[in-house]
Amino acid sequence: MLTHRLDPHRGIVEIDIDGAADGESYRALVKDMDAQIEAHGKISVLEIVRDIGWVSPGIWWEDFGWSFRHLKDIGRLAVVTDKAWLTPIVHTMSGVMPGEVATFRLDEMDSAREWIAR
Repeated sequence: MLTHRLDPHRGIVEIDIDGAADGESYRALVKDMDAQIEAHGKISVLEIVRDIGWVSPGIWWEDFGWSFRHLKDIGRLAVVTDKAWLTPIVHTMSGVMPGEVATFRLDEMDSAREWIAR
């Protein structure tokens, strides 16, 4: 399941991934992120990855394109997960992102929210 919450006053998007993601929830997320970028110029993203389930290749492709077009629009990205294999992937991504990137464990959620809100 892919859900998200917005802090429209500060331009923060919090994404929660816990299992499979469908096109409808992904496109709702992108619509809200586009609106936040329009309103704030740059946004901050807190991505919580609890479990990764099935994601159709079409969604992966859409996300790759959206992410590539909007790299400069993300000022901060925090990935919160206990999936150890994700940490090196996130650190590799940080090499191509102009914004700040950090990783946190699930038990560090408060610290991640404090960091993303700076």
